[in-house]
Amino acid sequence: MSESDSPHRQCPLSKEKDDIRLFNLHPGDWNEAIRGDFVRANLTNHPPYTALSYVWGDPAKAYSVLINGKDVEVTVSLYFALRRIRAHNVGQPILLWTDALCVDQENLNERNGQVQIMGSIYSKCQVVIVWLGELLVIPDADSQELDVKSYKLIGSDEDYNIEEWKPLIPRLSGTNYEDMQTSPSFVACNFAWLIRQLAEGHHIEDLAPFSLPELEDSHYTDIFLGIMRGFYLNSWFERLWVIQEAVLAPSVLVYYGPVAFPLELLIRARDSLAMHRSKHCCELSHTHHYKLSSLIPTILSKFNEIHELRGKKVKNALDKRLLELCLRFTPCQATLDVDRIYALNGLSSLQSPVSKIVPDYGRPTHTLYEEVSRDHILSTISLIPLVFSGLKHLYPEMPSWAIDWTAFSGFDARRAAWWYSFINLYQFRSAPISIPPTFHGSKLIVHGFALDVVSTVGQKIDRGDQFFFSVLPAAIHDWIQVISAHHSPTDSYPGFPIHTWDEALLRSLCADICYPLGDYQQRVSTSAIEKFRSFAHRYWQVFHDWHGLKIEPRFEGSTTHLLEGDQVDRDTSGAVDMVFFVTNAQRLFMTQKGYIGFANKQIRLGDEIFLIPGTSTPLVLRPANLSKEISPFQAEEFVVVSDCYVHGFMDGEGMSGEGVSITIV
Repeated sequence: MSESDSPHRQCPLSKEKDDIRLFNLHPGDWNEAIRGDFVRANLTNHPPYTALSYVWGDPAKAYSVLINGKDVEVTVSLYFALRRIRAHNVGQPILLWTDALCVDQENLNERNGQVQIMGSIYSKCQVVIVWLGELLVIPDADSQELDVKSYKLIGSDEDYNIEEWKPLIPRLSGTNYEDMQTSPSFVACNFAWLIRQLAEGHHIEDLAPFSLPELEDSHYTDIFLGIMRGFYLNSWFERLWVIQEAVLAPSVLVYYGPVAFPLELLIRARDSLAMHRSKHCCELSHTHHYKLSSLIPTILSKFNEIHELRGKKVKNALDKRLLELCLRFTPCQATLDVDRIYALNGLSSLQSPVSKIVPDYGRPTHTLYEEVSRDHILSTISLIPLVFSGLKHLYPEMPSWAIDWTAFSGFDARRAAWWYSFINLYQFRSAPISIPPTFHGSKLIVHGFALDVVSTVGQKIDRGDQFFFSVLPAAIHDWIQVISAHHSPTDSYPGFPIHTWDEALLRSLCADICYPLGDYQQRVSTSAIEKFRSFAHRYWQVFHDWHGLKIEPRFEGSTTHLLEGDQVDRDTSGAVDMVFFVTNAQRLFMTQKGYIGFANKQIRLGDEIFLIPGTSTPLVLRPANLSKEISPFQAEEFVVVSDCYVHGFMDGEGMSGEGVSITIV
């Protein structure tokens, strides 16, 4: 097909800013070819269209759709989405906007222009469909054929009158296990109906499959569990673009295989179950089907952050700046490096007076990343970028004050998002900035206070997924060996005589933060540290030995691997679980004055610790020119190595006096 024959060229967009191209999806039977035509529209005229939010999936083109009579190749994910949307709207055409179809992906200027108005596209549609894909293939299920019927819930009494649901509802009442079919589509309907009934306030133990103990550990349960895991582990929740798409939508419909339901239904089910559990009914540990019930709260909370931001949007309180949004959603991924910024640009309601990020897929990525960090520093007088700029990956040539967003993947990405939320607990962030930061070209000039020099560095602990806690005791053993060469556990910590060295170590291991599962993070209380100390004596041999005790500890491990009969309260569990977060890929260090802390794997002997107002944590800096012999803190220029936890200096201690000017390159 020549360029002039392209359906996109046959329906060109004008130069007007709000012009978009819509796909008019024609009705058709399940096995008919998907066909439609392009229609040009302008957002100022409020066209009645539906926007699609989905994961592109494998970029290999496997299917084609007919647009204006021409074959256009699409991915498997998009093809299945279009077919299911057509099935949900029997006999009716539907106007759709979907990026892969409606934007000419070969036209760079058009891509730039459409990305610039992406926020408007998703906020001015009638509804956004979140497509989670067809059901995962389930081994040995009675039928692997996709159900051509589609089952949509409204979330009101009208559901009982929907033709597709009428024959299913009596069988889903949960009173007779012989009514329960093992076809994936039937089990998916059971999953959707369970959510609907929870939203109506029903008790979970009264709903199928939980009301049917005969089904426990059955083939039906295996299929139900597979469908739940397919939802819980869906790659849609890992993508960055979908955040903006779902948050800005006027309303959201979730499509999962043959079933569909409003997002608000899921949120109502979450709140209703939480209310019941707060009254000590619907205790999931007391229900049948524990494997299923343990996943229910997690599934119902999958849209929590999106729902929170949607609520703020309604109240006109969506006040996050672009860099803050990027930090919050570091665990989500984008295919293109620049999309780590562009995907959230439409959500940033606080436009900077310094500059406005305009999507441009032709610009070098590192210049975009530098602009985002520089803009945030100048417009907010906040130095939060320095807390996350130490690690570099694909763009090491960037200044050390700028965040390289490609450095965050896997656990590092989750750690960045968690740390961003945790550091608000420290009073460090409240220290006044007496001299605002300035830029001289690519150099950042800040004002701060020199603390100390790194004199000892412990081994790095690597997260081996489920093997993490098997290597944690060995790392703690190494760290205590370092400390015990100079201090006994009952010695006073330097500068803070109310803390002994064992308390300083315990608080450092969890960054002085307790985060019980399902609760709010908080600073570790005195009573919690006593419980944590008791735990350490009992479960970590090396801590036990440091105190010179002779009683054998029970076990070296985590709160998730305790011996039967052991009870660990929420405070202790919250502190111990924080150890997992704090210590992974980090190194313990000691300073010349005897302070201890944690920093990333790049820290080394001779690095210098600074306290810089506006950063929320102390920073590890390194002289930029290591070829010259210079005294500590006398370097003309520094590079950022890492943020760090330094025990005793997380609440603004040490930031008094005149301070020094620091140049960061």
